[in-house]
Amino acid sequence: MTTMRITTRYPHPHTNERNSKTHLRHLGHRHLLLAVTALLLLQLLQLLHLLQPCAPTQSNHATALKQTLQIHVNVTKNTHIKQRRPNTTRGLRRPPRSMLKLPKGTRDFGPQDMALTMALIDKVKTAFKIHGAVEICTPVFETTDALKNKYGEESKLIFNLQDEGGEALSLRYDLTVPLARYMGSHNLDKIKRFQIGKVYRRDQPTLNKGRFREFYQCDFDICGSNLAKMAPDAEVIKAMEDALESLKLDYTISVNHRGLLSALANISGIPSSLFVSVCASIDKLDKKDPEFVIQEIVQKGVSLSSAMDFVSRVTLQIDKGVSGVSGMLDRILEQNQKLSQIPKAIQALEDLRLLTQYLQQMDGLGRVRLDLSLARGLDYYTGVIFEAKLNHKVGVGDGVGVG
Repeated sequence: MTTMRITTRYPHPHTNERNSKTHLRHLGHRHLLLAVTALLLLQLLQLLHLLQPCAPTQSNHATALKQTLQIHVNVTKNTHIKQRRPNTTRGLRRPPRSMLKLPKGTRDFGPQDMALTMALIDKVKTAFKIHGAVEICTPVFETTDALKNKYGEESKLIFNLQDEGGEALSLRYDLTVPLARYMGSHNLDKIKRFQIGKVYRRDQPTLNKGRFREFYQCDFDICGSNLAKMAPDAEVIKAMEDALESLKLDYTISVNHRGLLSALANISGIPSSLFVSVCASIDKLDKKDPEFVIQEIVQKGVSLSSAMDFVSRVTLQIDKGVSGVSGMLDRILEQNQKLSQIPKAIQALEDLRLLTQYLQQMDGLGRVRLDLSLARGLDYYTGVIFEAKLNHKVGVGDGVGVG
C-alpha cells in the first residue's frame, strides 16, 4: 500500500512578532547610543570653546539641539521600557474572556486525566476482547433520519447540527443506533463488536453527580439471527461483569424483562399506546419518590388508580427468604396470578429463567438480582434489560452499565 503524507509546516504563531520586537529593541539601542554620543560631542565642543555661549544665535541653536537630543534620549528610553513589558502571557496575547469559557456540560481532560482515562479504557477493551469481540468506529455524527424516533421521550436530547451542506445531521446520542446503521450499510447479518467513544446529550448537566453533555460510552454487542436464545444476553452481562471486575468495582446488576413489564402494565390498565412513555417515568423510581412518579404518569393521560396500581406492582418487595432469581420469579408469579394468562408474560418469565441458567454456568450470577422497577425508557429495548450500579456512593452517578 502506498501512502502519501502531506505535512504542512506552519511558522510559530509569534515568530514574526518576536522578530519585529527584536528589531525594534536593537533599533532603540542604536538610537540611544547615537543620541548619547551626540550629547557628549556637544559638551566637548563647548569645553573647547568651539561653540561660543555668548553668541545668542549659536547659543540658541546649541540649546535647541541639546533639548532635542535630550527629548530623543527620554523617548527612546521609554520606548525601550515598554518593549520589555509587552501585554502578553507567555508570548500569547490573552484572548477575550468569552473565548475561555467551556461549553455547558463539558470538561477538559489534562495529562493526568487522560492517562487515567486511557488506562481504564484499556482494561475494558481487554475484557471485551477476551469474549472475542472486534472493535469498530463510527462517525461522531449521523444523519438525523438515522437517529429519529429511536429514543422515545429522550429524542429531544439529541444535538441537531445546523444544516449547511443540504443534509440534516445530528451528534450521536449513543453507540447502539449507529451500530444498526453500520450493519445495514455494510450488509452484515451478525457481529460481536465493541466500541468506545464519546456521545452527546442536550440534557441539563449535573456536574457534581457526573452528568455531562459529553461523555464516554463503552458498548459491547452481539448481533445475529441464528443465535441460541438468551445466550447472547448472558454473555453481554458476563462481559460487563468482567469489565467492572477489572476496574475493581463493587456493584450489583439488576435485571428485568420488557415483556414482563408490559404485562404488568396491561393488568394495571395502562394503555399500550402510553407504555413506552410510562416506562420513562418508571425508570425514575430509583431517583424520585413513588408519589412523584405517579403524578408524572397521570400527567401523561393515565388514570390515578391505574398509575398507583402499576407503581405498586413494580415496587413489590420480595421476601428476604427467597434466594436467587428463579425463586424471585416464582414469588412474583404467585403474587400476580393474572400473569399466567398473558402469553408475553409467560415468554418473559421463561426468558429470565433461561438467562439465569446461562449465567450460573458462566459463574456470573452472584451479583444479579431481579428488579421489576427497572424499565429503560428507550424504544429499542424489547426483551431482557439490565443495569449495573455501584453499591456505595462515590459523589457521582452510581450507574456504571446498562443494556
